[in-house]
Amino acid sequence: MPAPAFDTPATVVAAFPPAAREAVTRLVGTARETLPGSLVSIVVHGSLAWGCWGPASDLDVLIVVESRAGLEEFHPKLLAEDARAPGGGFELSILSRAQAANDRHPIGYLYHFSRGRLAGQDPGTWDLSVGGNDPDLAGHLLVAHEVGVSAWGPPARRVLRRVADAEFVASVGADVLESCDDLRRLTAEWTPVPVYAVLNCARTLAWLQDRAVLSKAGGGRWLLAREARFAALATAALDEYADPSGAEVRTSELQALARMVGDRLSAAGIS
Repeated sequence: MPAPAFDTPATVVAAFPPAAREAVTRLVGTARETLPGSLVSIVVHGSLAWGCWGPASDLDVLIVVESRAGLEEFHPKLLAEDARAPGGGFELSILSRAQAANDRHPIGYLYHFSRGRLAGQDPGTWDLSVGGNDPDLAGHLLVAHEVGVSAWGPPARRVLRRVADAEFVASVGADVLESCDDLRRLTAEWTPVPVYAVLNCARTLAWLQDRAVLSKAGGGRWLLAREARFAALATAALDEYADPSGAEVRTSELQALARMVGDRLSAAGIS
């Protein structure tokens, strides 16, 4: 369950910042227009649901449908909505009701959109008749299950399976281990704060130790409260996350955190 001491999640779309709220509202209208006979639920997760969305953040959305009917109409309209969306734009996956309720890691999807995919592939060439499997989805589903905000349709917990602990760790573990490897390769005595690496490591530790599902900022606050030896590192990462200034931290502290997280993930069977 979310840890109130470290995060204050949003509970309704009305609580979102205005620009993000307007973009989500337009998306709901587009989905209702193009997927009318298939749409089951629209769930917002990520930083918007955590209550810590910022001007550079993505708009993380899961859409659950009965079938892929309407995707051909939805796709170009989403492109238009994303072009006017704030922050990092939409990071959006569409799952069938069966996938949302039953799939195991790596969870399947009918459709996936992100600006990263948009930059690497002409959207006019996307094959909308086939989906895929995304190793990140188990992590997204657990966050959406715990704190997801329903923008339309039933609450997240009525349509999304709560992924098993082992699936969640497997989903997030590979990226975190890669970050740990990057930290271990650093050679300078001081280095600019690798904000996302530190905060992702922190929230991974919170999960492994307390089974707390936290945002990046919540993970940093957890690290500050629970691991005194990393207090300076946690403070620096949280400060840079809120207001980047180019601050630096001791590389030895980063590498100590990387070793700790790597050891805990290895003990959980992730290597």
